[in-house]
Amino acid sequence: MGKRWTKWALCAFYGLITPVGIGVGIGVRQLYAPASQCVQIVSGVLVTISMAILLYTGLMTLNISGEVSLRYRNRLAGAQLEDRTAR
Repeated sequence: MGKRWTKWALCAFYGLITPVGIGVGIGVRQLYAPASQCVQIVSGVLVTISMAILLYTGLMTLNISGEVSLRYRNRLAGAQLEDRTAR
């Protein structure tokens, strides 16, 4: 029962926090000068973090898909061998 409740709570939390974050972003955008050095550094750091997360996710997806396909191929080959020996 706890896991079921947690999923709904997290969905509701995401649904409430996302518009709030958009509103904060729009509000903050009016307060800073986009050409300042501090803004460029912060933007660069955030873009770098985002790129690292995307790169890590992509590499892990490739790694997992490679392992899964290898296991599937081995399992499929084993099933084919069993079929041949059963005949």
